[in-house]
Amino acid sequence: MLLLDEPLSALDEKIRRAMQVELKHVHRRTGTTFLYVTHDQEEALTLSDRIAVINRGQCMQCDAPERLYKRPRKRFVAEFFRGCNVLEAVRAGGSADAVTYRLAGIDIDVPLGGIQTPGRHLAIRAENVHLGPFAQQQPCRLSATLLETTFRGTVLDYRLALADRQTLVATMTKHLEAALGSVVEVGFSPEAVIVLED
Repeated sequence: MLLLDEPLSALDEKIRRAMQVELKHVHRRTGTTFLYVTHDQEEALTLSDRIAVINRGQCMQCDAPERLYKRPRKRFVAEFFRGCNVLEAVRAGGSADAVTYRLAGIDIDVPLGGIQTPGRHLAIRAENVHLGPFAQQQPCRLSATLLETTFRGTVLDYRLALADRQTLVATMTKHLEAALGSVVEVGFSPEAVIVLED
């Protein structure tokens, strides 16, 4: 009979993390190339020097984990990683290094970040969206209706509806004092907005 002082799922998670660390050590010691195939996003980010995101046999983007996570180039890659809002916007001008987009009634000058063919979608990570009093110091601000609050332990997810009826999620460590259905201020930096190639 096996007696465990913690649930099996927690033990499984500890074993999985230990295996990830050990695989990284083996890789570092041997200096050999590992090809690791997984559907687990966290595992891919933890173990990899480079990640290739494949869709229907086609490589959508291959890059270093942090760059892939923070600066996806295509809509599929942005939607693949949890916590990334993908929003449709209208191009309203631009220059050689930035594009002006109209999103939910405001114009945003978004740096191209190396994108050659900017599409009609923008991405912004949920942790880069600020609400209420935390939004006031951000250069881009708009109003949204609070639809849902989800407590996830160390963070809270706030799902919001923009004026153009698109929804986005803000992930914050601070609690926002706002009732469901109320209008709250949303703020972010244009540097946190990612132009996608679609």
